[in-house]
Amino acid sequence: MIGNNAAGVPQFPPEPVPRIKPKHGYEWYQDNKIVKIRIPIKGITMKKIDIFISDLVLKINITEKKWVRVLDLKHEIDFQGQENNVVYANEVLEIILVKKEEKKHWEDLIEDGLDKEQIKKRRQESFQRRETAYQEHLKQRNDLKIKFDTHATKEQMRLEDENRKVLEVKKTEEKNQAIDKIYDDVDEKGNITQNQEQKTKVKEEIKPQIIWTHKYDDTIFNDEDIFRNEELAVEYDDKPKVREQKKLDLAFTQRMYPGVAAREQHFKEPPLPKVKQQQEKSGDDLENKNPLWLKDRGDEFYKNQDFYSAIMAYNQAYKLDQSMINCIANRCACNIHLYNYEEALMDADMVLSYCNSLKEEEKELAKNQSLRLKTILRKAIATSWKGDVDRSLEILDKSLSEDIFYLKDNQLIQQFEGVQQTIQKRKESILIKKQGDTLFKSAQYEKALEKYFKCLEIDNNETAMGNISLTYLKMGKNQECVEFCNKSIEKVQKFTRFASFNPINKQSVQDSNNFLIKLYIRKAKAQQQLKLLKESFDTIKQAIQINDKNSEAKEIYKEIEKSFAIEEVNHLKAQAAAFMKENKVSEALEIYNECLKKIDSTETIEYLAILLNRCACFLKLEKYEDIITNCLRGLKIIRSYKNRVISWTNQKLTKEEKDKLISFESRFLVRRANAYLKQNLIFNAKSDLEEALKLDPNNEQLKQDILKIDVTINETKK
Repeated sequence: MIGNNAAGVPQFPPEPVPRIKPKHGYEWYQDNKIVKIRIPIKGITMKKIDIFISDLVLKINITEKKWVRVLDLKHEIDFQGQENNVVYANEVLEIILVKKEEKKHWEDLIEDGLDKEQIKKRRQESFQRRETAYQEHLKQRNDLKIKFDTHATKEQMRLEDENRKVLEVKKTEEKNQAIDKIYDDVDEKGNITQNQEQKTKVKEEIKPQIIWTHKYDDTIFNDEDIFRNEELAVEYDDKPKVREQKKLDLAFTQRMYPGVAAREQHFKEPPLPKVKQQQEKSGDDLENKNPLWLKDRGDEFYKNQDFYSAIMAYNQAYKLDQSMINCIANRCACNIHLYNYEEALMDADMVLSYCNSLKEEEKELAKNQSLRLKTILRKAIATSWKGDVDRSLEILDKSLSEDIFYLKDNQLIQQFEGVQQTIQKRKESILIKKQGDTLFKSAQYEKALEKYFKCLEIDNNETAMGNISLTYLKMGKNQECVEFCNKSIEKVQKFTRFASFNPINKQSVQDSNNFLIKLYIRKAKAQQQLKLLKESFDTIKQAIQINDKNSEAKEIYKEIEKSFAIEEVNHLKAQAAAFMKENKVSEALEIYNECLKKIDSTETIEYLAILLNRCACFLKLEKYEDIITNCLRGLKIIRSYKNRVISWTNQKLTKEEKDKLISFESRFLVRRANAYLKQNLIFNAKSDLEEALKLDPNNEQLKQDILKIDVTINETKK
């Protein structure tokens, strides 16, 4: 319950019922002064917990567990308060925070009613306040240190002066005592007398006038020093003996990890001893040295369509036993499945070279005949996919004519005939496609489409699909362009699905990648024309993911970004116009300022329109200097743009663009003239109006304004 103290101020109980947030995993309490937060965290120590506190944000970071928790506090806390404390015990992290407003009751711990942008802005402002306070604290500490150092130096100098004065007085007294003693001794021995006045005169003469730097000792008048020095002058005969030579066995400390350099002892895992390595070798390591086992393992990978692993197994098996040529033949098949045609051709040539080197009786063996024919078939397929269909058909025809006696396997014969028919169709379709390409170059798009569609009837050629999409794009049929781009992409993507993650050879699929990028670019352009900006943006991003250095794709990406910016600016301008109607000029001006940040100054027409709208806001707010600055900025952009068009012969302005620029220039001059008039700069205003009249000679309003200014000038002269 909440009670009142004697002054009638509400008092909160020191430890109310806990407010539990199971969703967030913490508990919190509050009283008049503090807020206490308890978070259960297991298996950690306090040293590994990093806590950041500002007035509105609490951040807890545990790097080891990859755990971060950020709490946006409902109200402000005194992050510099000495009562703030953090304790970790019994697997619970307890954080005590001091309220900035004492006795203020918090309805909740965190602020939930804000969107992402508001939360981001709130956090940035909080972090900035904390940084400012920290810098002020550092400055105060440095100033205080300088003050203390100065005071300490002055105090030290004062003490040294006092000690110096005491030393001078002491030296003077010692001198006086020495003089008295000398004269007293002479009187006793030699009966020599000297009156007191002479003694006083001598004492006054020897008073120190400067600071003494030598230490005088009254023992210099004793005779004991003479005898002591004579004793020291006697030569010292007790010399030390010559050192003896001895052999010592030094035992050096053994290195912790002998296989690791000393400078890296604490940064690397210790290597296992060779004996231990041999002891810990498992049965799998022994099997990895068996080529037959490795080949069988590769065959299993191939059946499961894990072609990369299969290639690795075949490579290892052939490395251990180079007589296992079947591993190279199987690797050729894997490369064909991965569309690595260059590698497939190299493997095929290697296998055929081995087959040709066999003796005649070995060539007659069924296994060697089957190996040779399968390799020829794979070589023909790889050659065809590389685009050399004539060479591929030549390989098949030659094999069918020379090896007809070896083709006893009906399944193998069917494979040869099937591949031959497929390649023959591809050859016919390529010839028709080339005819369509010739028609396309001469801009006969309808006839080119007929050839491309005929090509598709013979063979489902992905290149012909791509050319159809390009033809539709040239004809302005954007929907059809997108449709055929999708068909071609769907077919090409399976060739390039290994492009980005191919550990064997990325270059093998580079051509397919380039073709795929072209398709994405065409699709993005068509979607742009259809005003599908979001879809176009997603499409061009796919092209850039394949090759982020493609200049055409990057250019389209920038164009779409500009289109997005213009759309957003138009939306903001509509909001600003609504504010202007409601006479909320400051809010409208703030939105126009935001528009200038979002739009590029190269978008001249849009940029100038926003500057003009700002002028209208400044006029209502009676900020005439800002109007003059704003108009000057717009006029500079217009004149710079005109000069750029004059110097670039390949850039031309449309009539609509010319009319808009002239209109903008005239309006800037008129608005600046109005600002000059408000500041009583009559001649500047007249100059701007006359220049505006040159741009718009038929404007009667400008003529009347100039006449009014002339009348005002004449009256002033009188």
